[in-house]
Amino acid sequence: MHSFRLISNPFHASVVRAAWTAAILLLPVTALCAGEEPSARPNVIVIMTDDQGWGDTGYNGNPEVKTPNIDRLAASGIRFDNGYVTAPQCVPSRAGIILGRHQQRYGLECQVDEKYYKTYQLPSDVPTLPEELRRAGYRTGIVGKWHLGEPAETQPFNKGFEWCAYFREGMGFQYARDGQAKMFRNERDEIIPVDPDEYLVDVFTRKAFEFLGQKDERPFFLYLSYYPPHWPLEVPERYLEPYQDIEDVHRRTACAMISSVDKAVGEVMARLAESGLADNTIVVFLSDNGAPEYDSQNVTPIKVGQNASSNGPLNGCKGTLLEGGIRVPFLMSWPGRLPADTVVTWPVSTLDLTPTFLAAAGAPPMKGADGVDLWPYLEPVISQTGPDRALFWRFYTHWCREKAVRRGPWKWISAPHRKGGVALFNVTEDPSEKNNLLAEHPEIAASLEKEFTDWNKTLADPKWVTLSQEAPGD
Repeated sequence: MHSFRLISNPFHASVVRAAWTAAILLLPVTALCAGEEPSARPNVIVIMTDDQGWGDTGYNGNPEVKTPNIDRLAASGIRFDNGYVTAPQCVPSRAGIILGRHQQRYGLECQVDEKYYKTYQLPSDVPTLPEELRRAGYRTGIVGKWHLGEPAETQPFNKGFEWCAYFREGMGFQYARDGQAKMFRNERDEIIPVDPDEYLVDVFTRKAFEFLGQKDERPFFLYLSYYPPHWPLEVPERYLEPYQDIEDVHRRTACAMISSVDKAVGEVMARLAESGLADNTIVVFLSDNGAPEYDSQNVTPIKVGQNASSNGPLNGCKGTLLEGGIRVPFLMSWPGRLPADTVVTWPVSTLDLTPTFLAAAGAPPMKGADGVDLWPYLEPVISQTGPDRALFWRFYTHWCREKAVRRGPWKWISAPHRKGGVALFNVTEDPSEKNNLLAEHPEIAASLEKEFTDWNKTLADPKWVTLSQEAPGD
């Protein structure tokens, strides 16, 4: 269906900082332990956007989209230039973050068809990141998009979040209108009244302030999940004004939607500063996957599922294991501990968030977690190479079977349904994945494929996936 081709970019690929090198900065070592007072432990906020491409931030060199607050957050800490999610789709990517494990271990392979959504749920016997932090003495809250199943057993109030203001549904609106308002729920599974004319970005930010303003001495974990720039493209007029020079109406709206989240990021950071919490709060900003393919310029209405966001110089898009599908904006700021304006070029996964947060909280490691505690690679100096490990992806859907492995600069990808089939890229030198080096380095490809095969044996069979006859098998 797709070929190994470069998706067109709204800004020139020359902005790629291929020569970026991680800064080496000395920091004081103040190890946390399980016996410390809760007040000494850092707060943690994860701010997530939906379908925002790697290229749609100012700090990544895009002059078209205006993200001054996100850029300021990047400048206050570490930019993971090779930051990856575990899947190129919302549901499996978010499941990986919440579980701290490869979601495929539990058959959570891809987006769930509507007919399965009422039965789809996270595993009942697997602890989650918020459950682990709560056991460590944190108060936990979620605001915004959940999208991880319909049954009560899989709702956030049964998965470790003690305070909730969230939508069960994962897509299809920027305002709570018609029957959507009833899906905005609290931790008692009660409907939270919401004005159908209020933009949900503003609703979520206000609810985040409500959580942050609670009188509670415990450190906190807040999962703040915004909808933009996910389809449908809707935004208040006030955000469109800076983009009147963009001819493509859909691209104009997508940029404005990203700006609405950027404003929210600025407001959250200002609230932390006003409360004296900024220096002891870890803030992570990222997208759940890359931007969808976009081929509807000025075609109205835009195709369902497209959003005119940009993956910049990266190849591929949402729904593929090419870089544009799984490599996302990924920042971490902790002014009291991490160096400012630092770029890390070695690969990082969202799976690393769980062990990293738990270590910072002085909590025991999560048993079975698939990520790596990043602190030894960030303190007391920034590592030049990062963890010696491979990152794995499996994405079996109704239309494809894709596999990928990245180790060091090398990425092996198998997509039998796409022109090119199997490929080997040096993504450090070639982030656009233009040059297939399979013929030049068959031994590297064979080694990576062997690693994938061994990893794949540890996974469950995909749930809710029935491949058509046209979809190639293994």
